[in-house]
Amino acid sequence: MDTKLSNEIYRLDNIKDFYKQSYISNLDYCEDKIDRINNKLENTSSSIKKEILTAQRQQYQKEIEDLDKSLEKTLNEIEQKIEMLQNKRKELEEELQKERESFDFNIEKLRSAIDKKNIAEMFKMFEYTANALTILRNE
Repeated sequence: MDTKLSNEIYRLDNIKDFYKQSYISNLDYCEDKIDRINNKLENTSSSIKKEILTAQRQQYQKEIEDLDKSLEKTLNEIEQKIEMLQNKRKELEEELQKERESFDFNIEKLRSAIDKKNIAEMFKMFEYTANALTILRNE
């Protein structure tokens, strides 16, 4: 479960980075267009052409505002998901630690492994035994 949570957090971080790169790319594109329009505005004397270019510039400025809002909203949502997953991972780790510190939990795991008679679980059995002995020593 911890691996799944870690992978999901990693995936969300990558998505966040992708959104940032996409934002930068789109922002550069819009700013280039605005610069070109500004240059054309300086070089034109036609009032109709100035009107059209001004409208285009406003359109690109609005697009930049929309990009800003979209990026902020998306990154906030991703950050909230990451924070939620990190909290969940922390809770699971604390729960697992409490279980490892529980004498009954370790004894039950030992009995379960003995009943299965699976040699592959031998090292887990040693771990449960060590946990149980540590608990006994601490008490």
